[in-house]
Amino acid sequence: MEQKSILLILIGFALGFACAFPIGYSAGHKTSSKIYEQKIKKSDSDTQNMIKTAVEAEPAGQGGTVLEEYRRKNTWFELPAASGEGTINLENYKNQPVLLMFYTETCPYCRKAAPALEKIYNKYSQHGLQVLGLCAESGKDAALRFASELGITFPMAYEAQSVSRRYGVQGVPFIYLLDKNHELSEVWPGFDNSYSVQIEKAVQKVL
Repeated sequence: MEQKSILLILIGFALGFACAFPIGYSAGHKTSSKIYEQKIKKSDSDTQNMIKTAVEAEPAGQGGTVLEEYRRKNTWFELPAASGEGTINLENYKNQPVLLMFYTETCPYCRKAAPALEKIYNKYSQHGLQVLGLCAESGKDAALRFASELGITFPMAYEAQSVSRRYGVQGVPFIYLLDKNHELSEVWPGFDNSYSVQIEKAVQKVL
């Protein structure tokens, strides 16, 4: 009887741990949403500090913080394209602002974020905006299923684990806006529906 009780406790702990990541992100979304609401009319210095606060909520790991990486202008990457047609190379989008989303196929918040970015892509791609999905998984099938199931038309890359570490990604989704010089303009840790308006306004500023 005692062994059965211990087993039930262990199962409950495992289930709780498995659910902790998305629940934690939900709370994080609300907090970071408030942070970004305060950014209106702030100076560039204040904006950078708020981005740093949002991204450095937890240690960034091997890559250092995202701001440290961007100060080194280390935003370049080249990854295999899920379409099977060569690679996705950031250099191919010179003089274009680029919106990046790091994601995994089954992440629920990624599946909410992608359609929102698709709408922005459809609206602003003709004005020069590029949107790229960077799948952390090693097989292209995950990226292809993700795009197909959600009706995503912007380019998808995969095998993005090393790039995500360099960018300081601490979970998925993580969304970055690079300006025309491919330097950091904005970053959104996670996704909340309120981010759609924030992202669109940020895109308008860098076009």
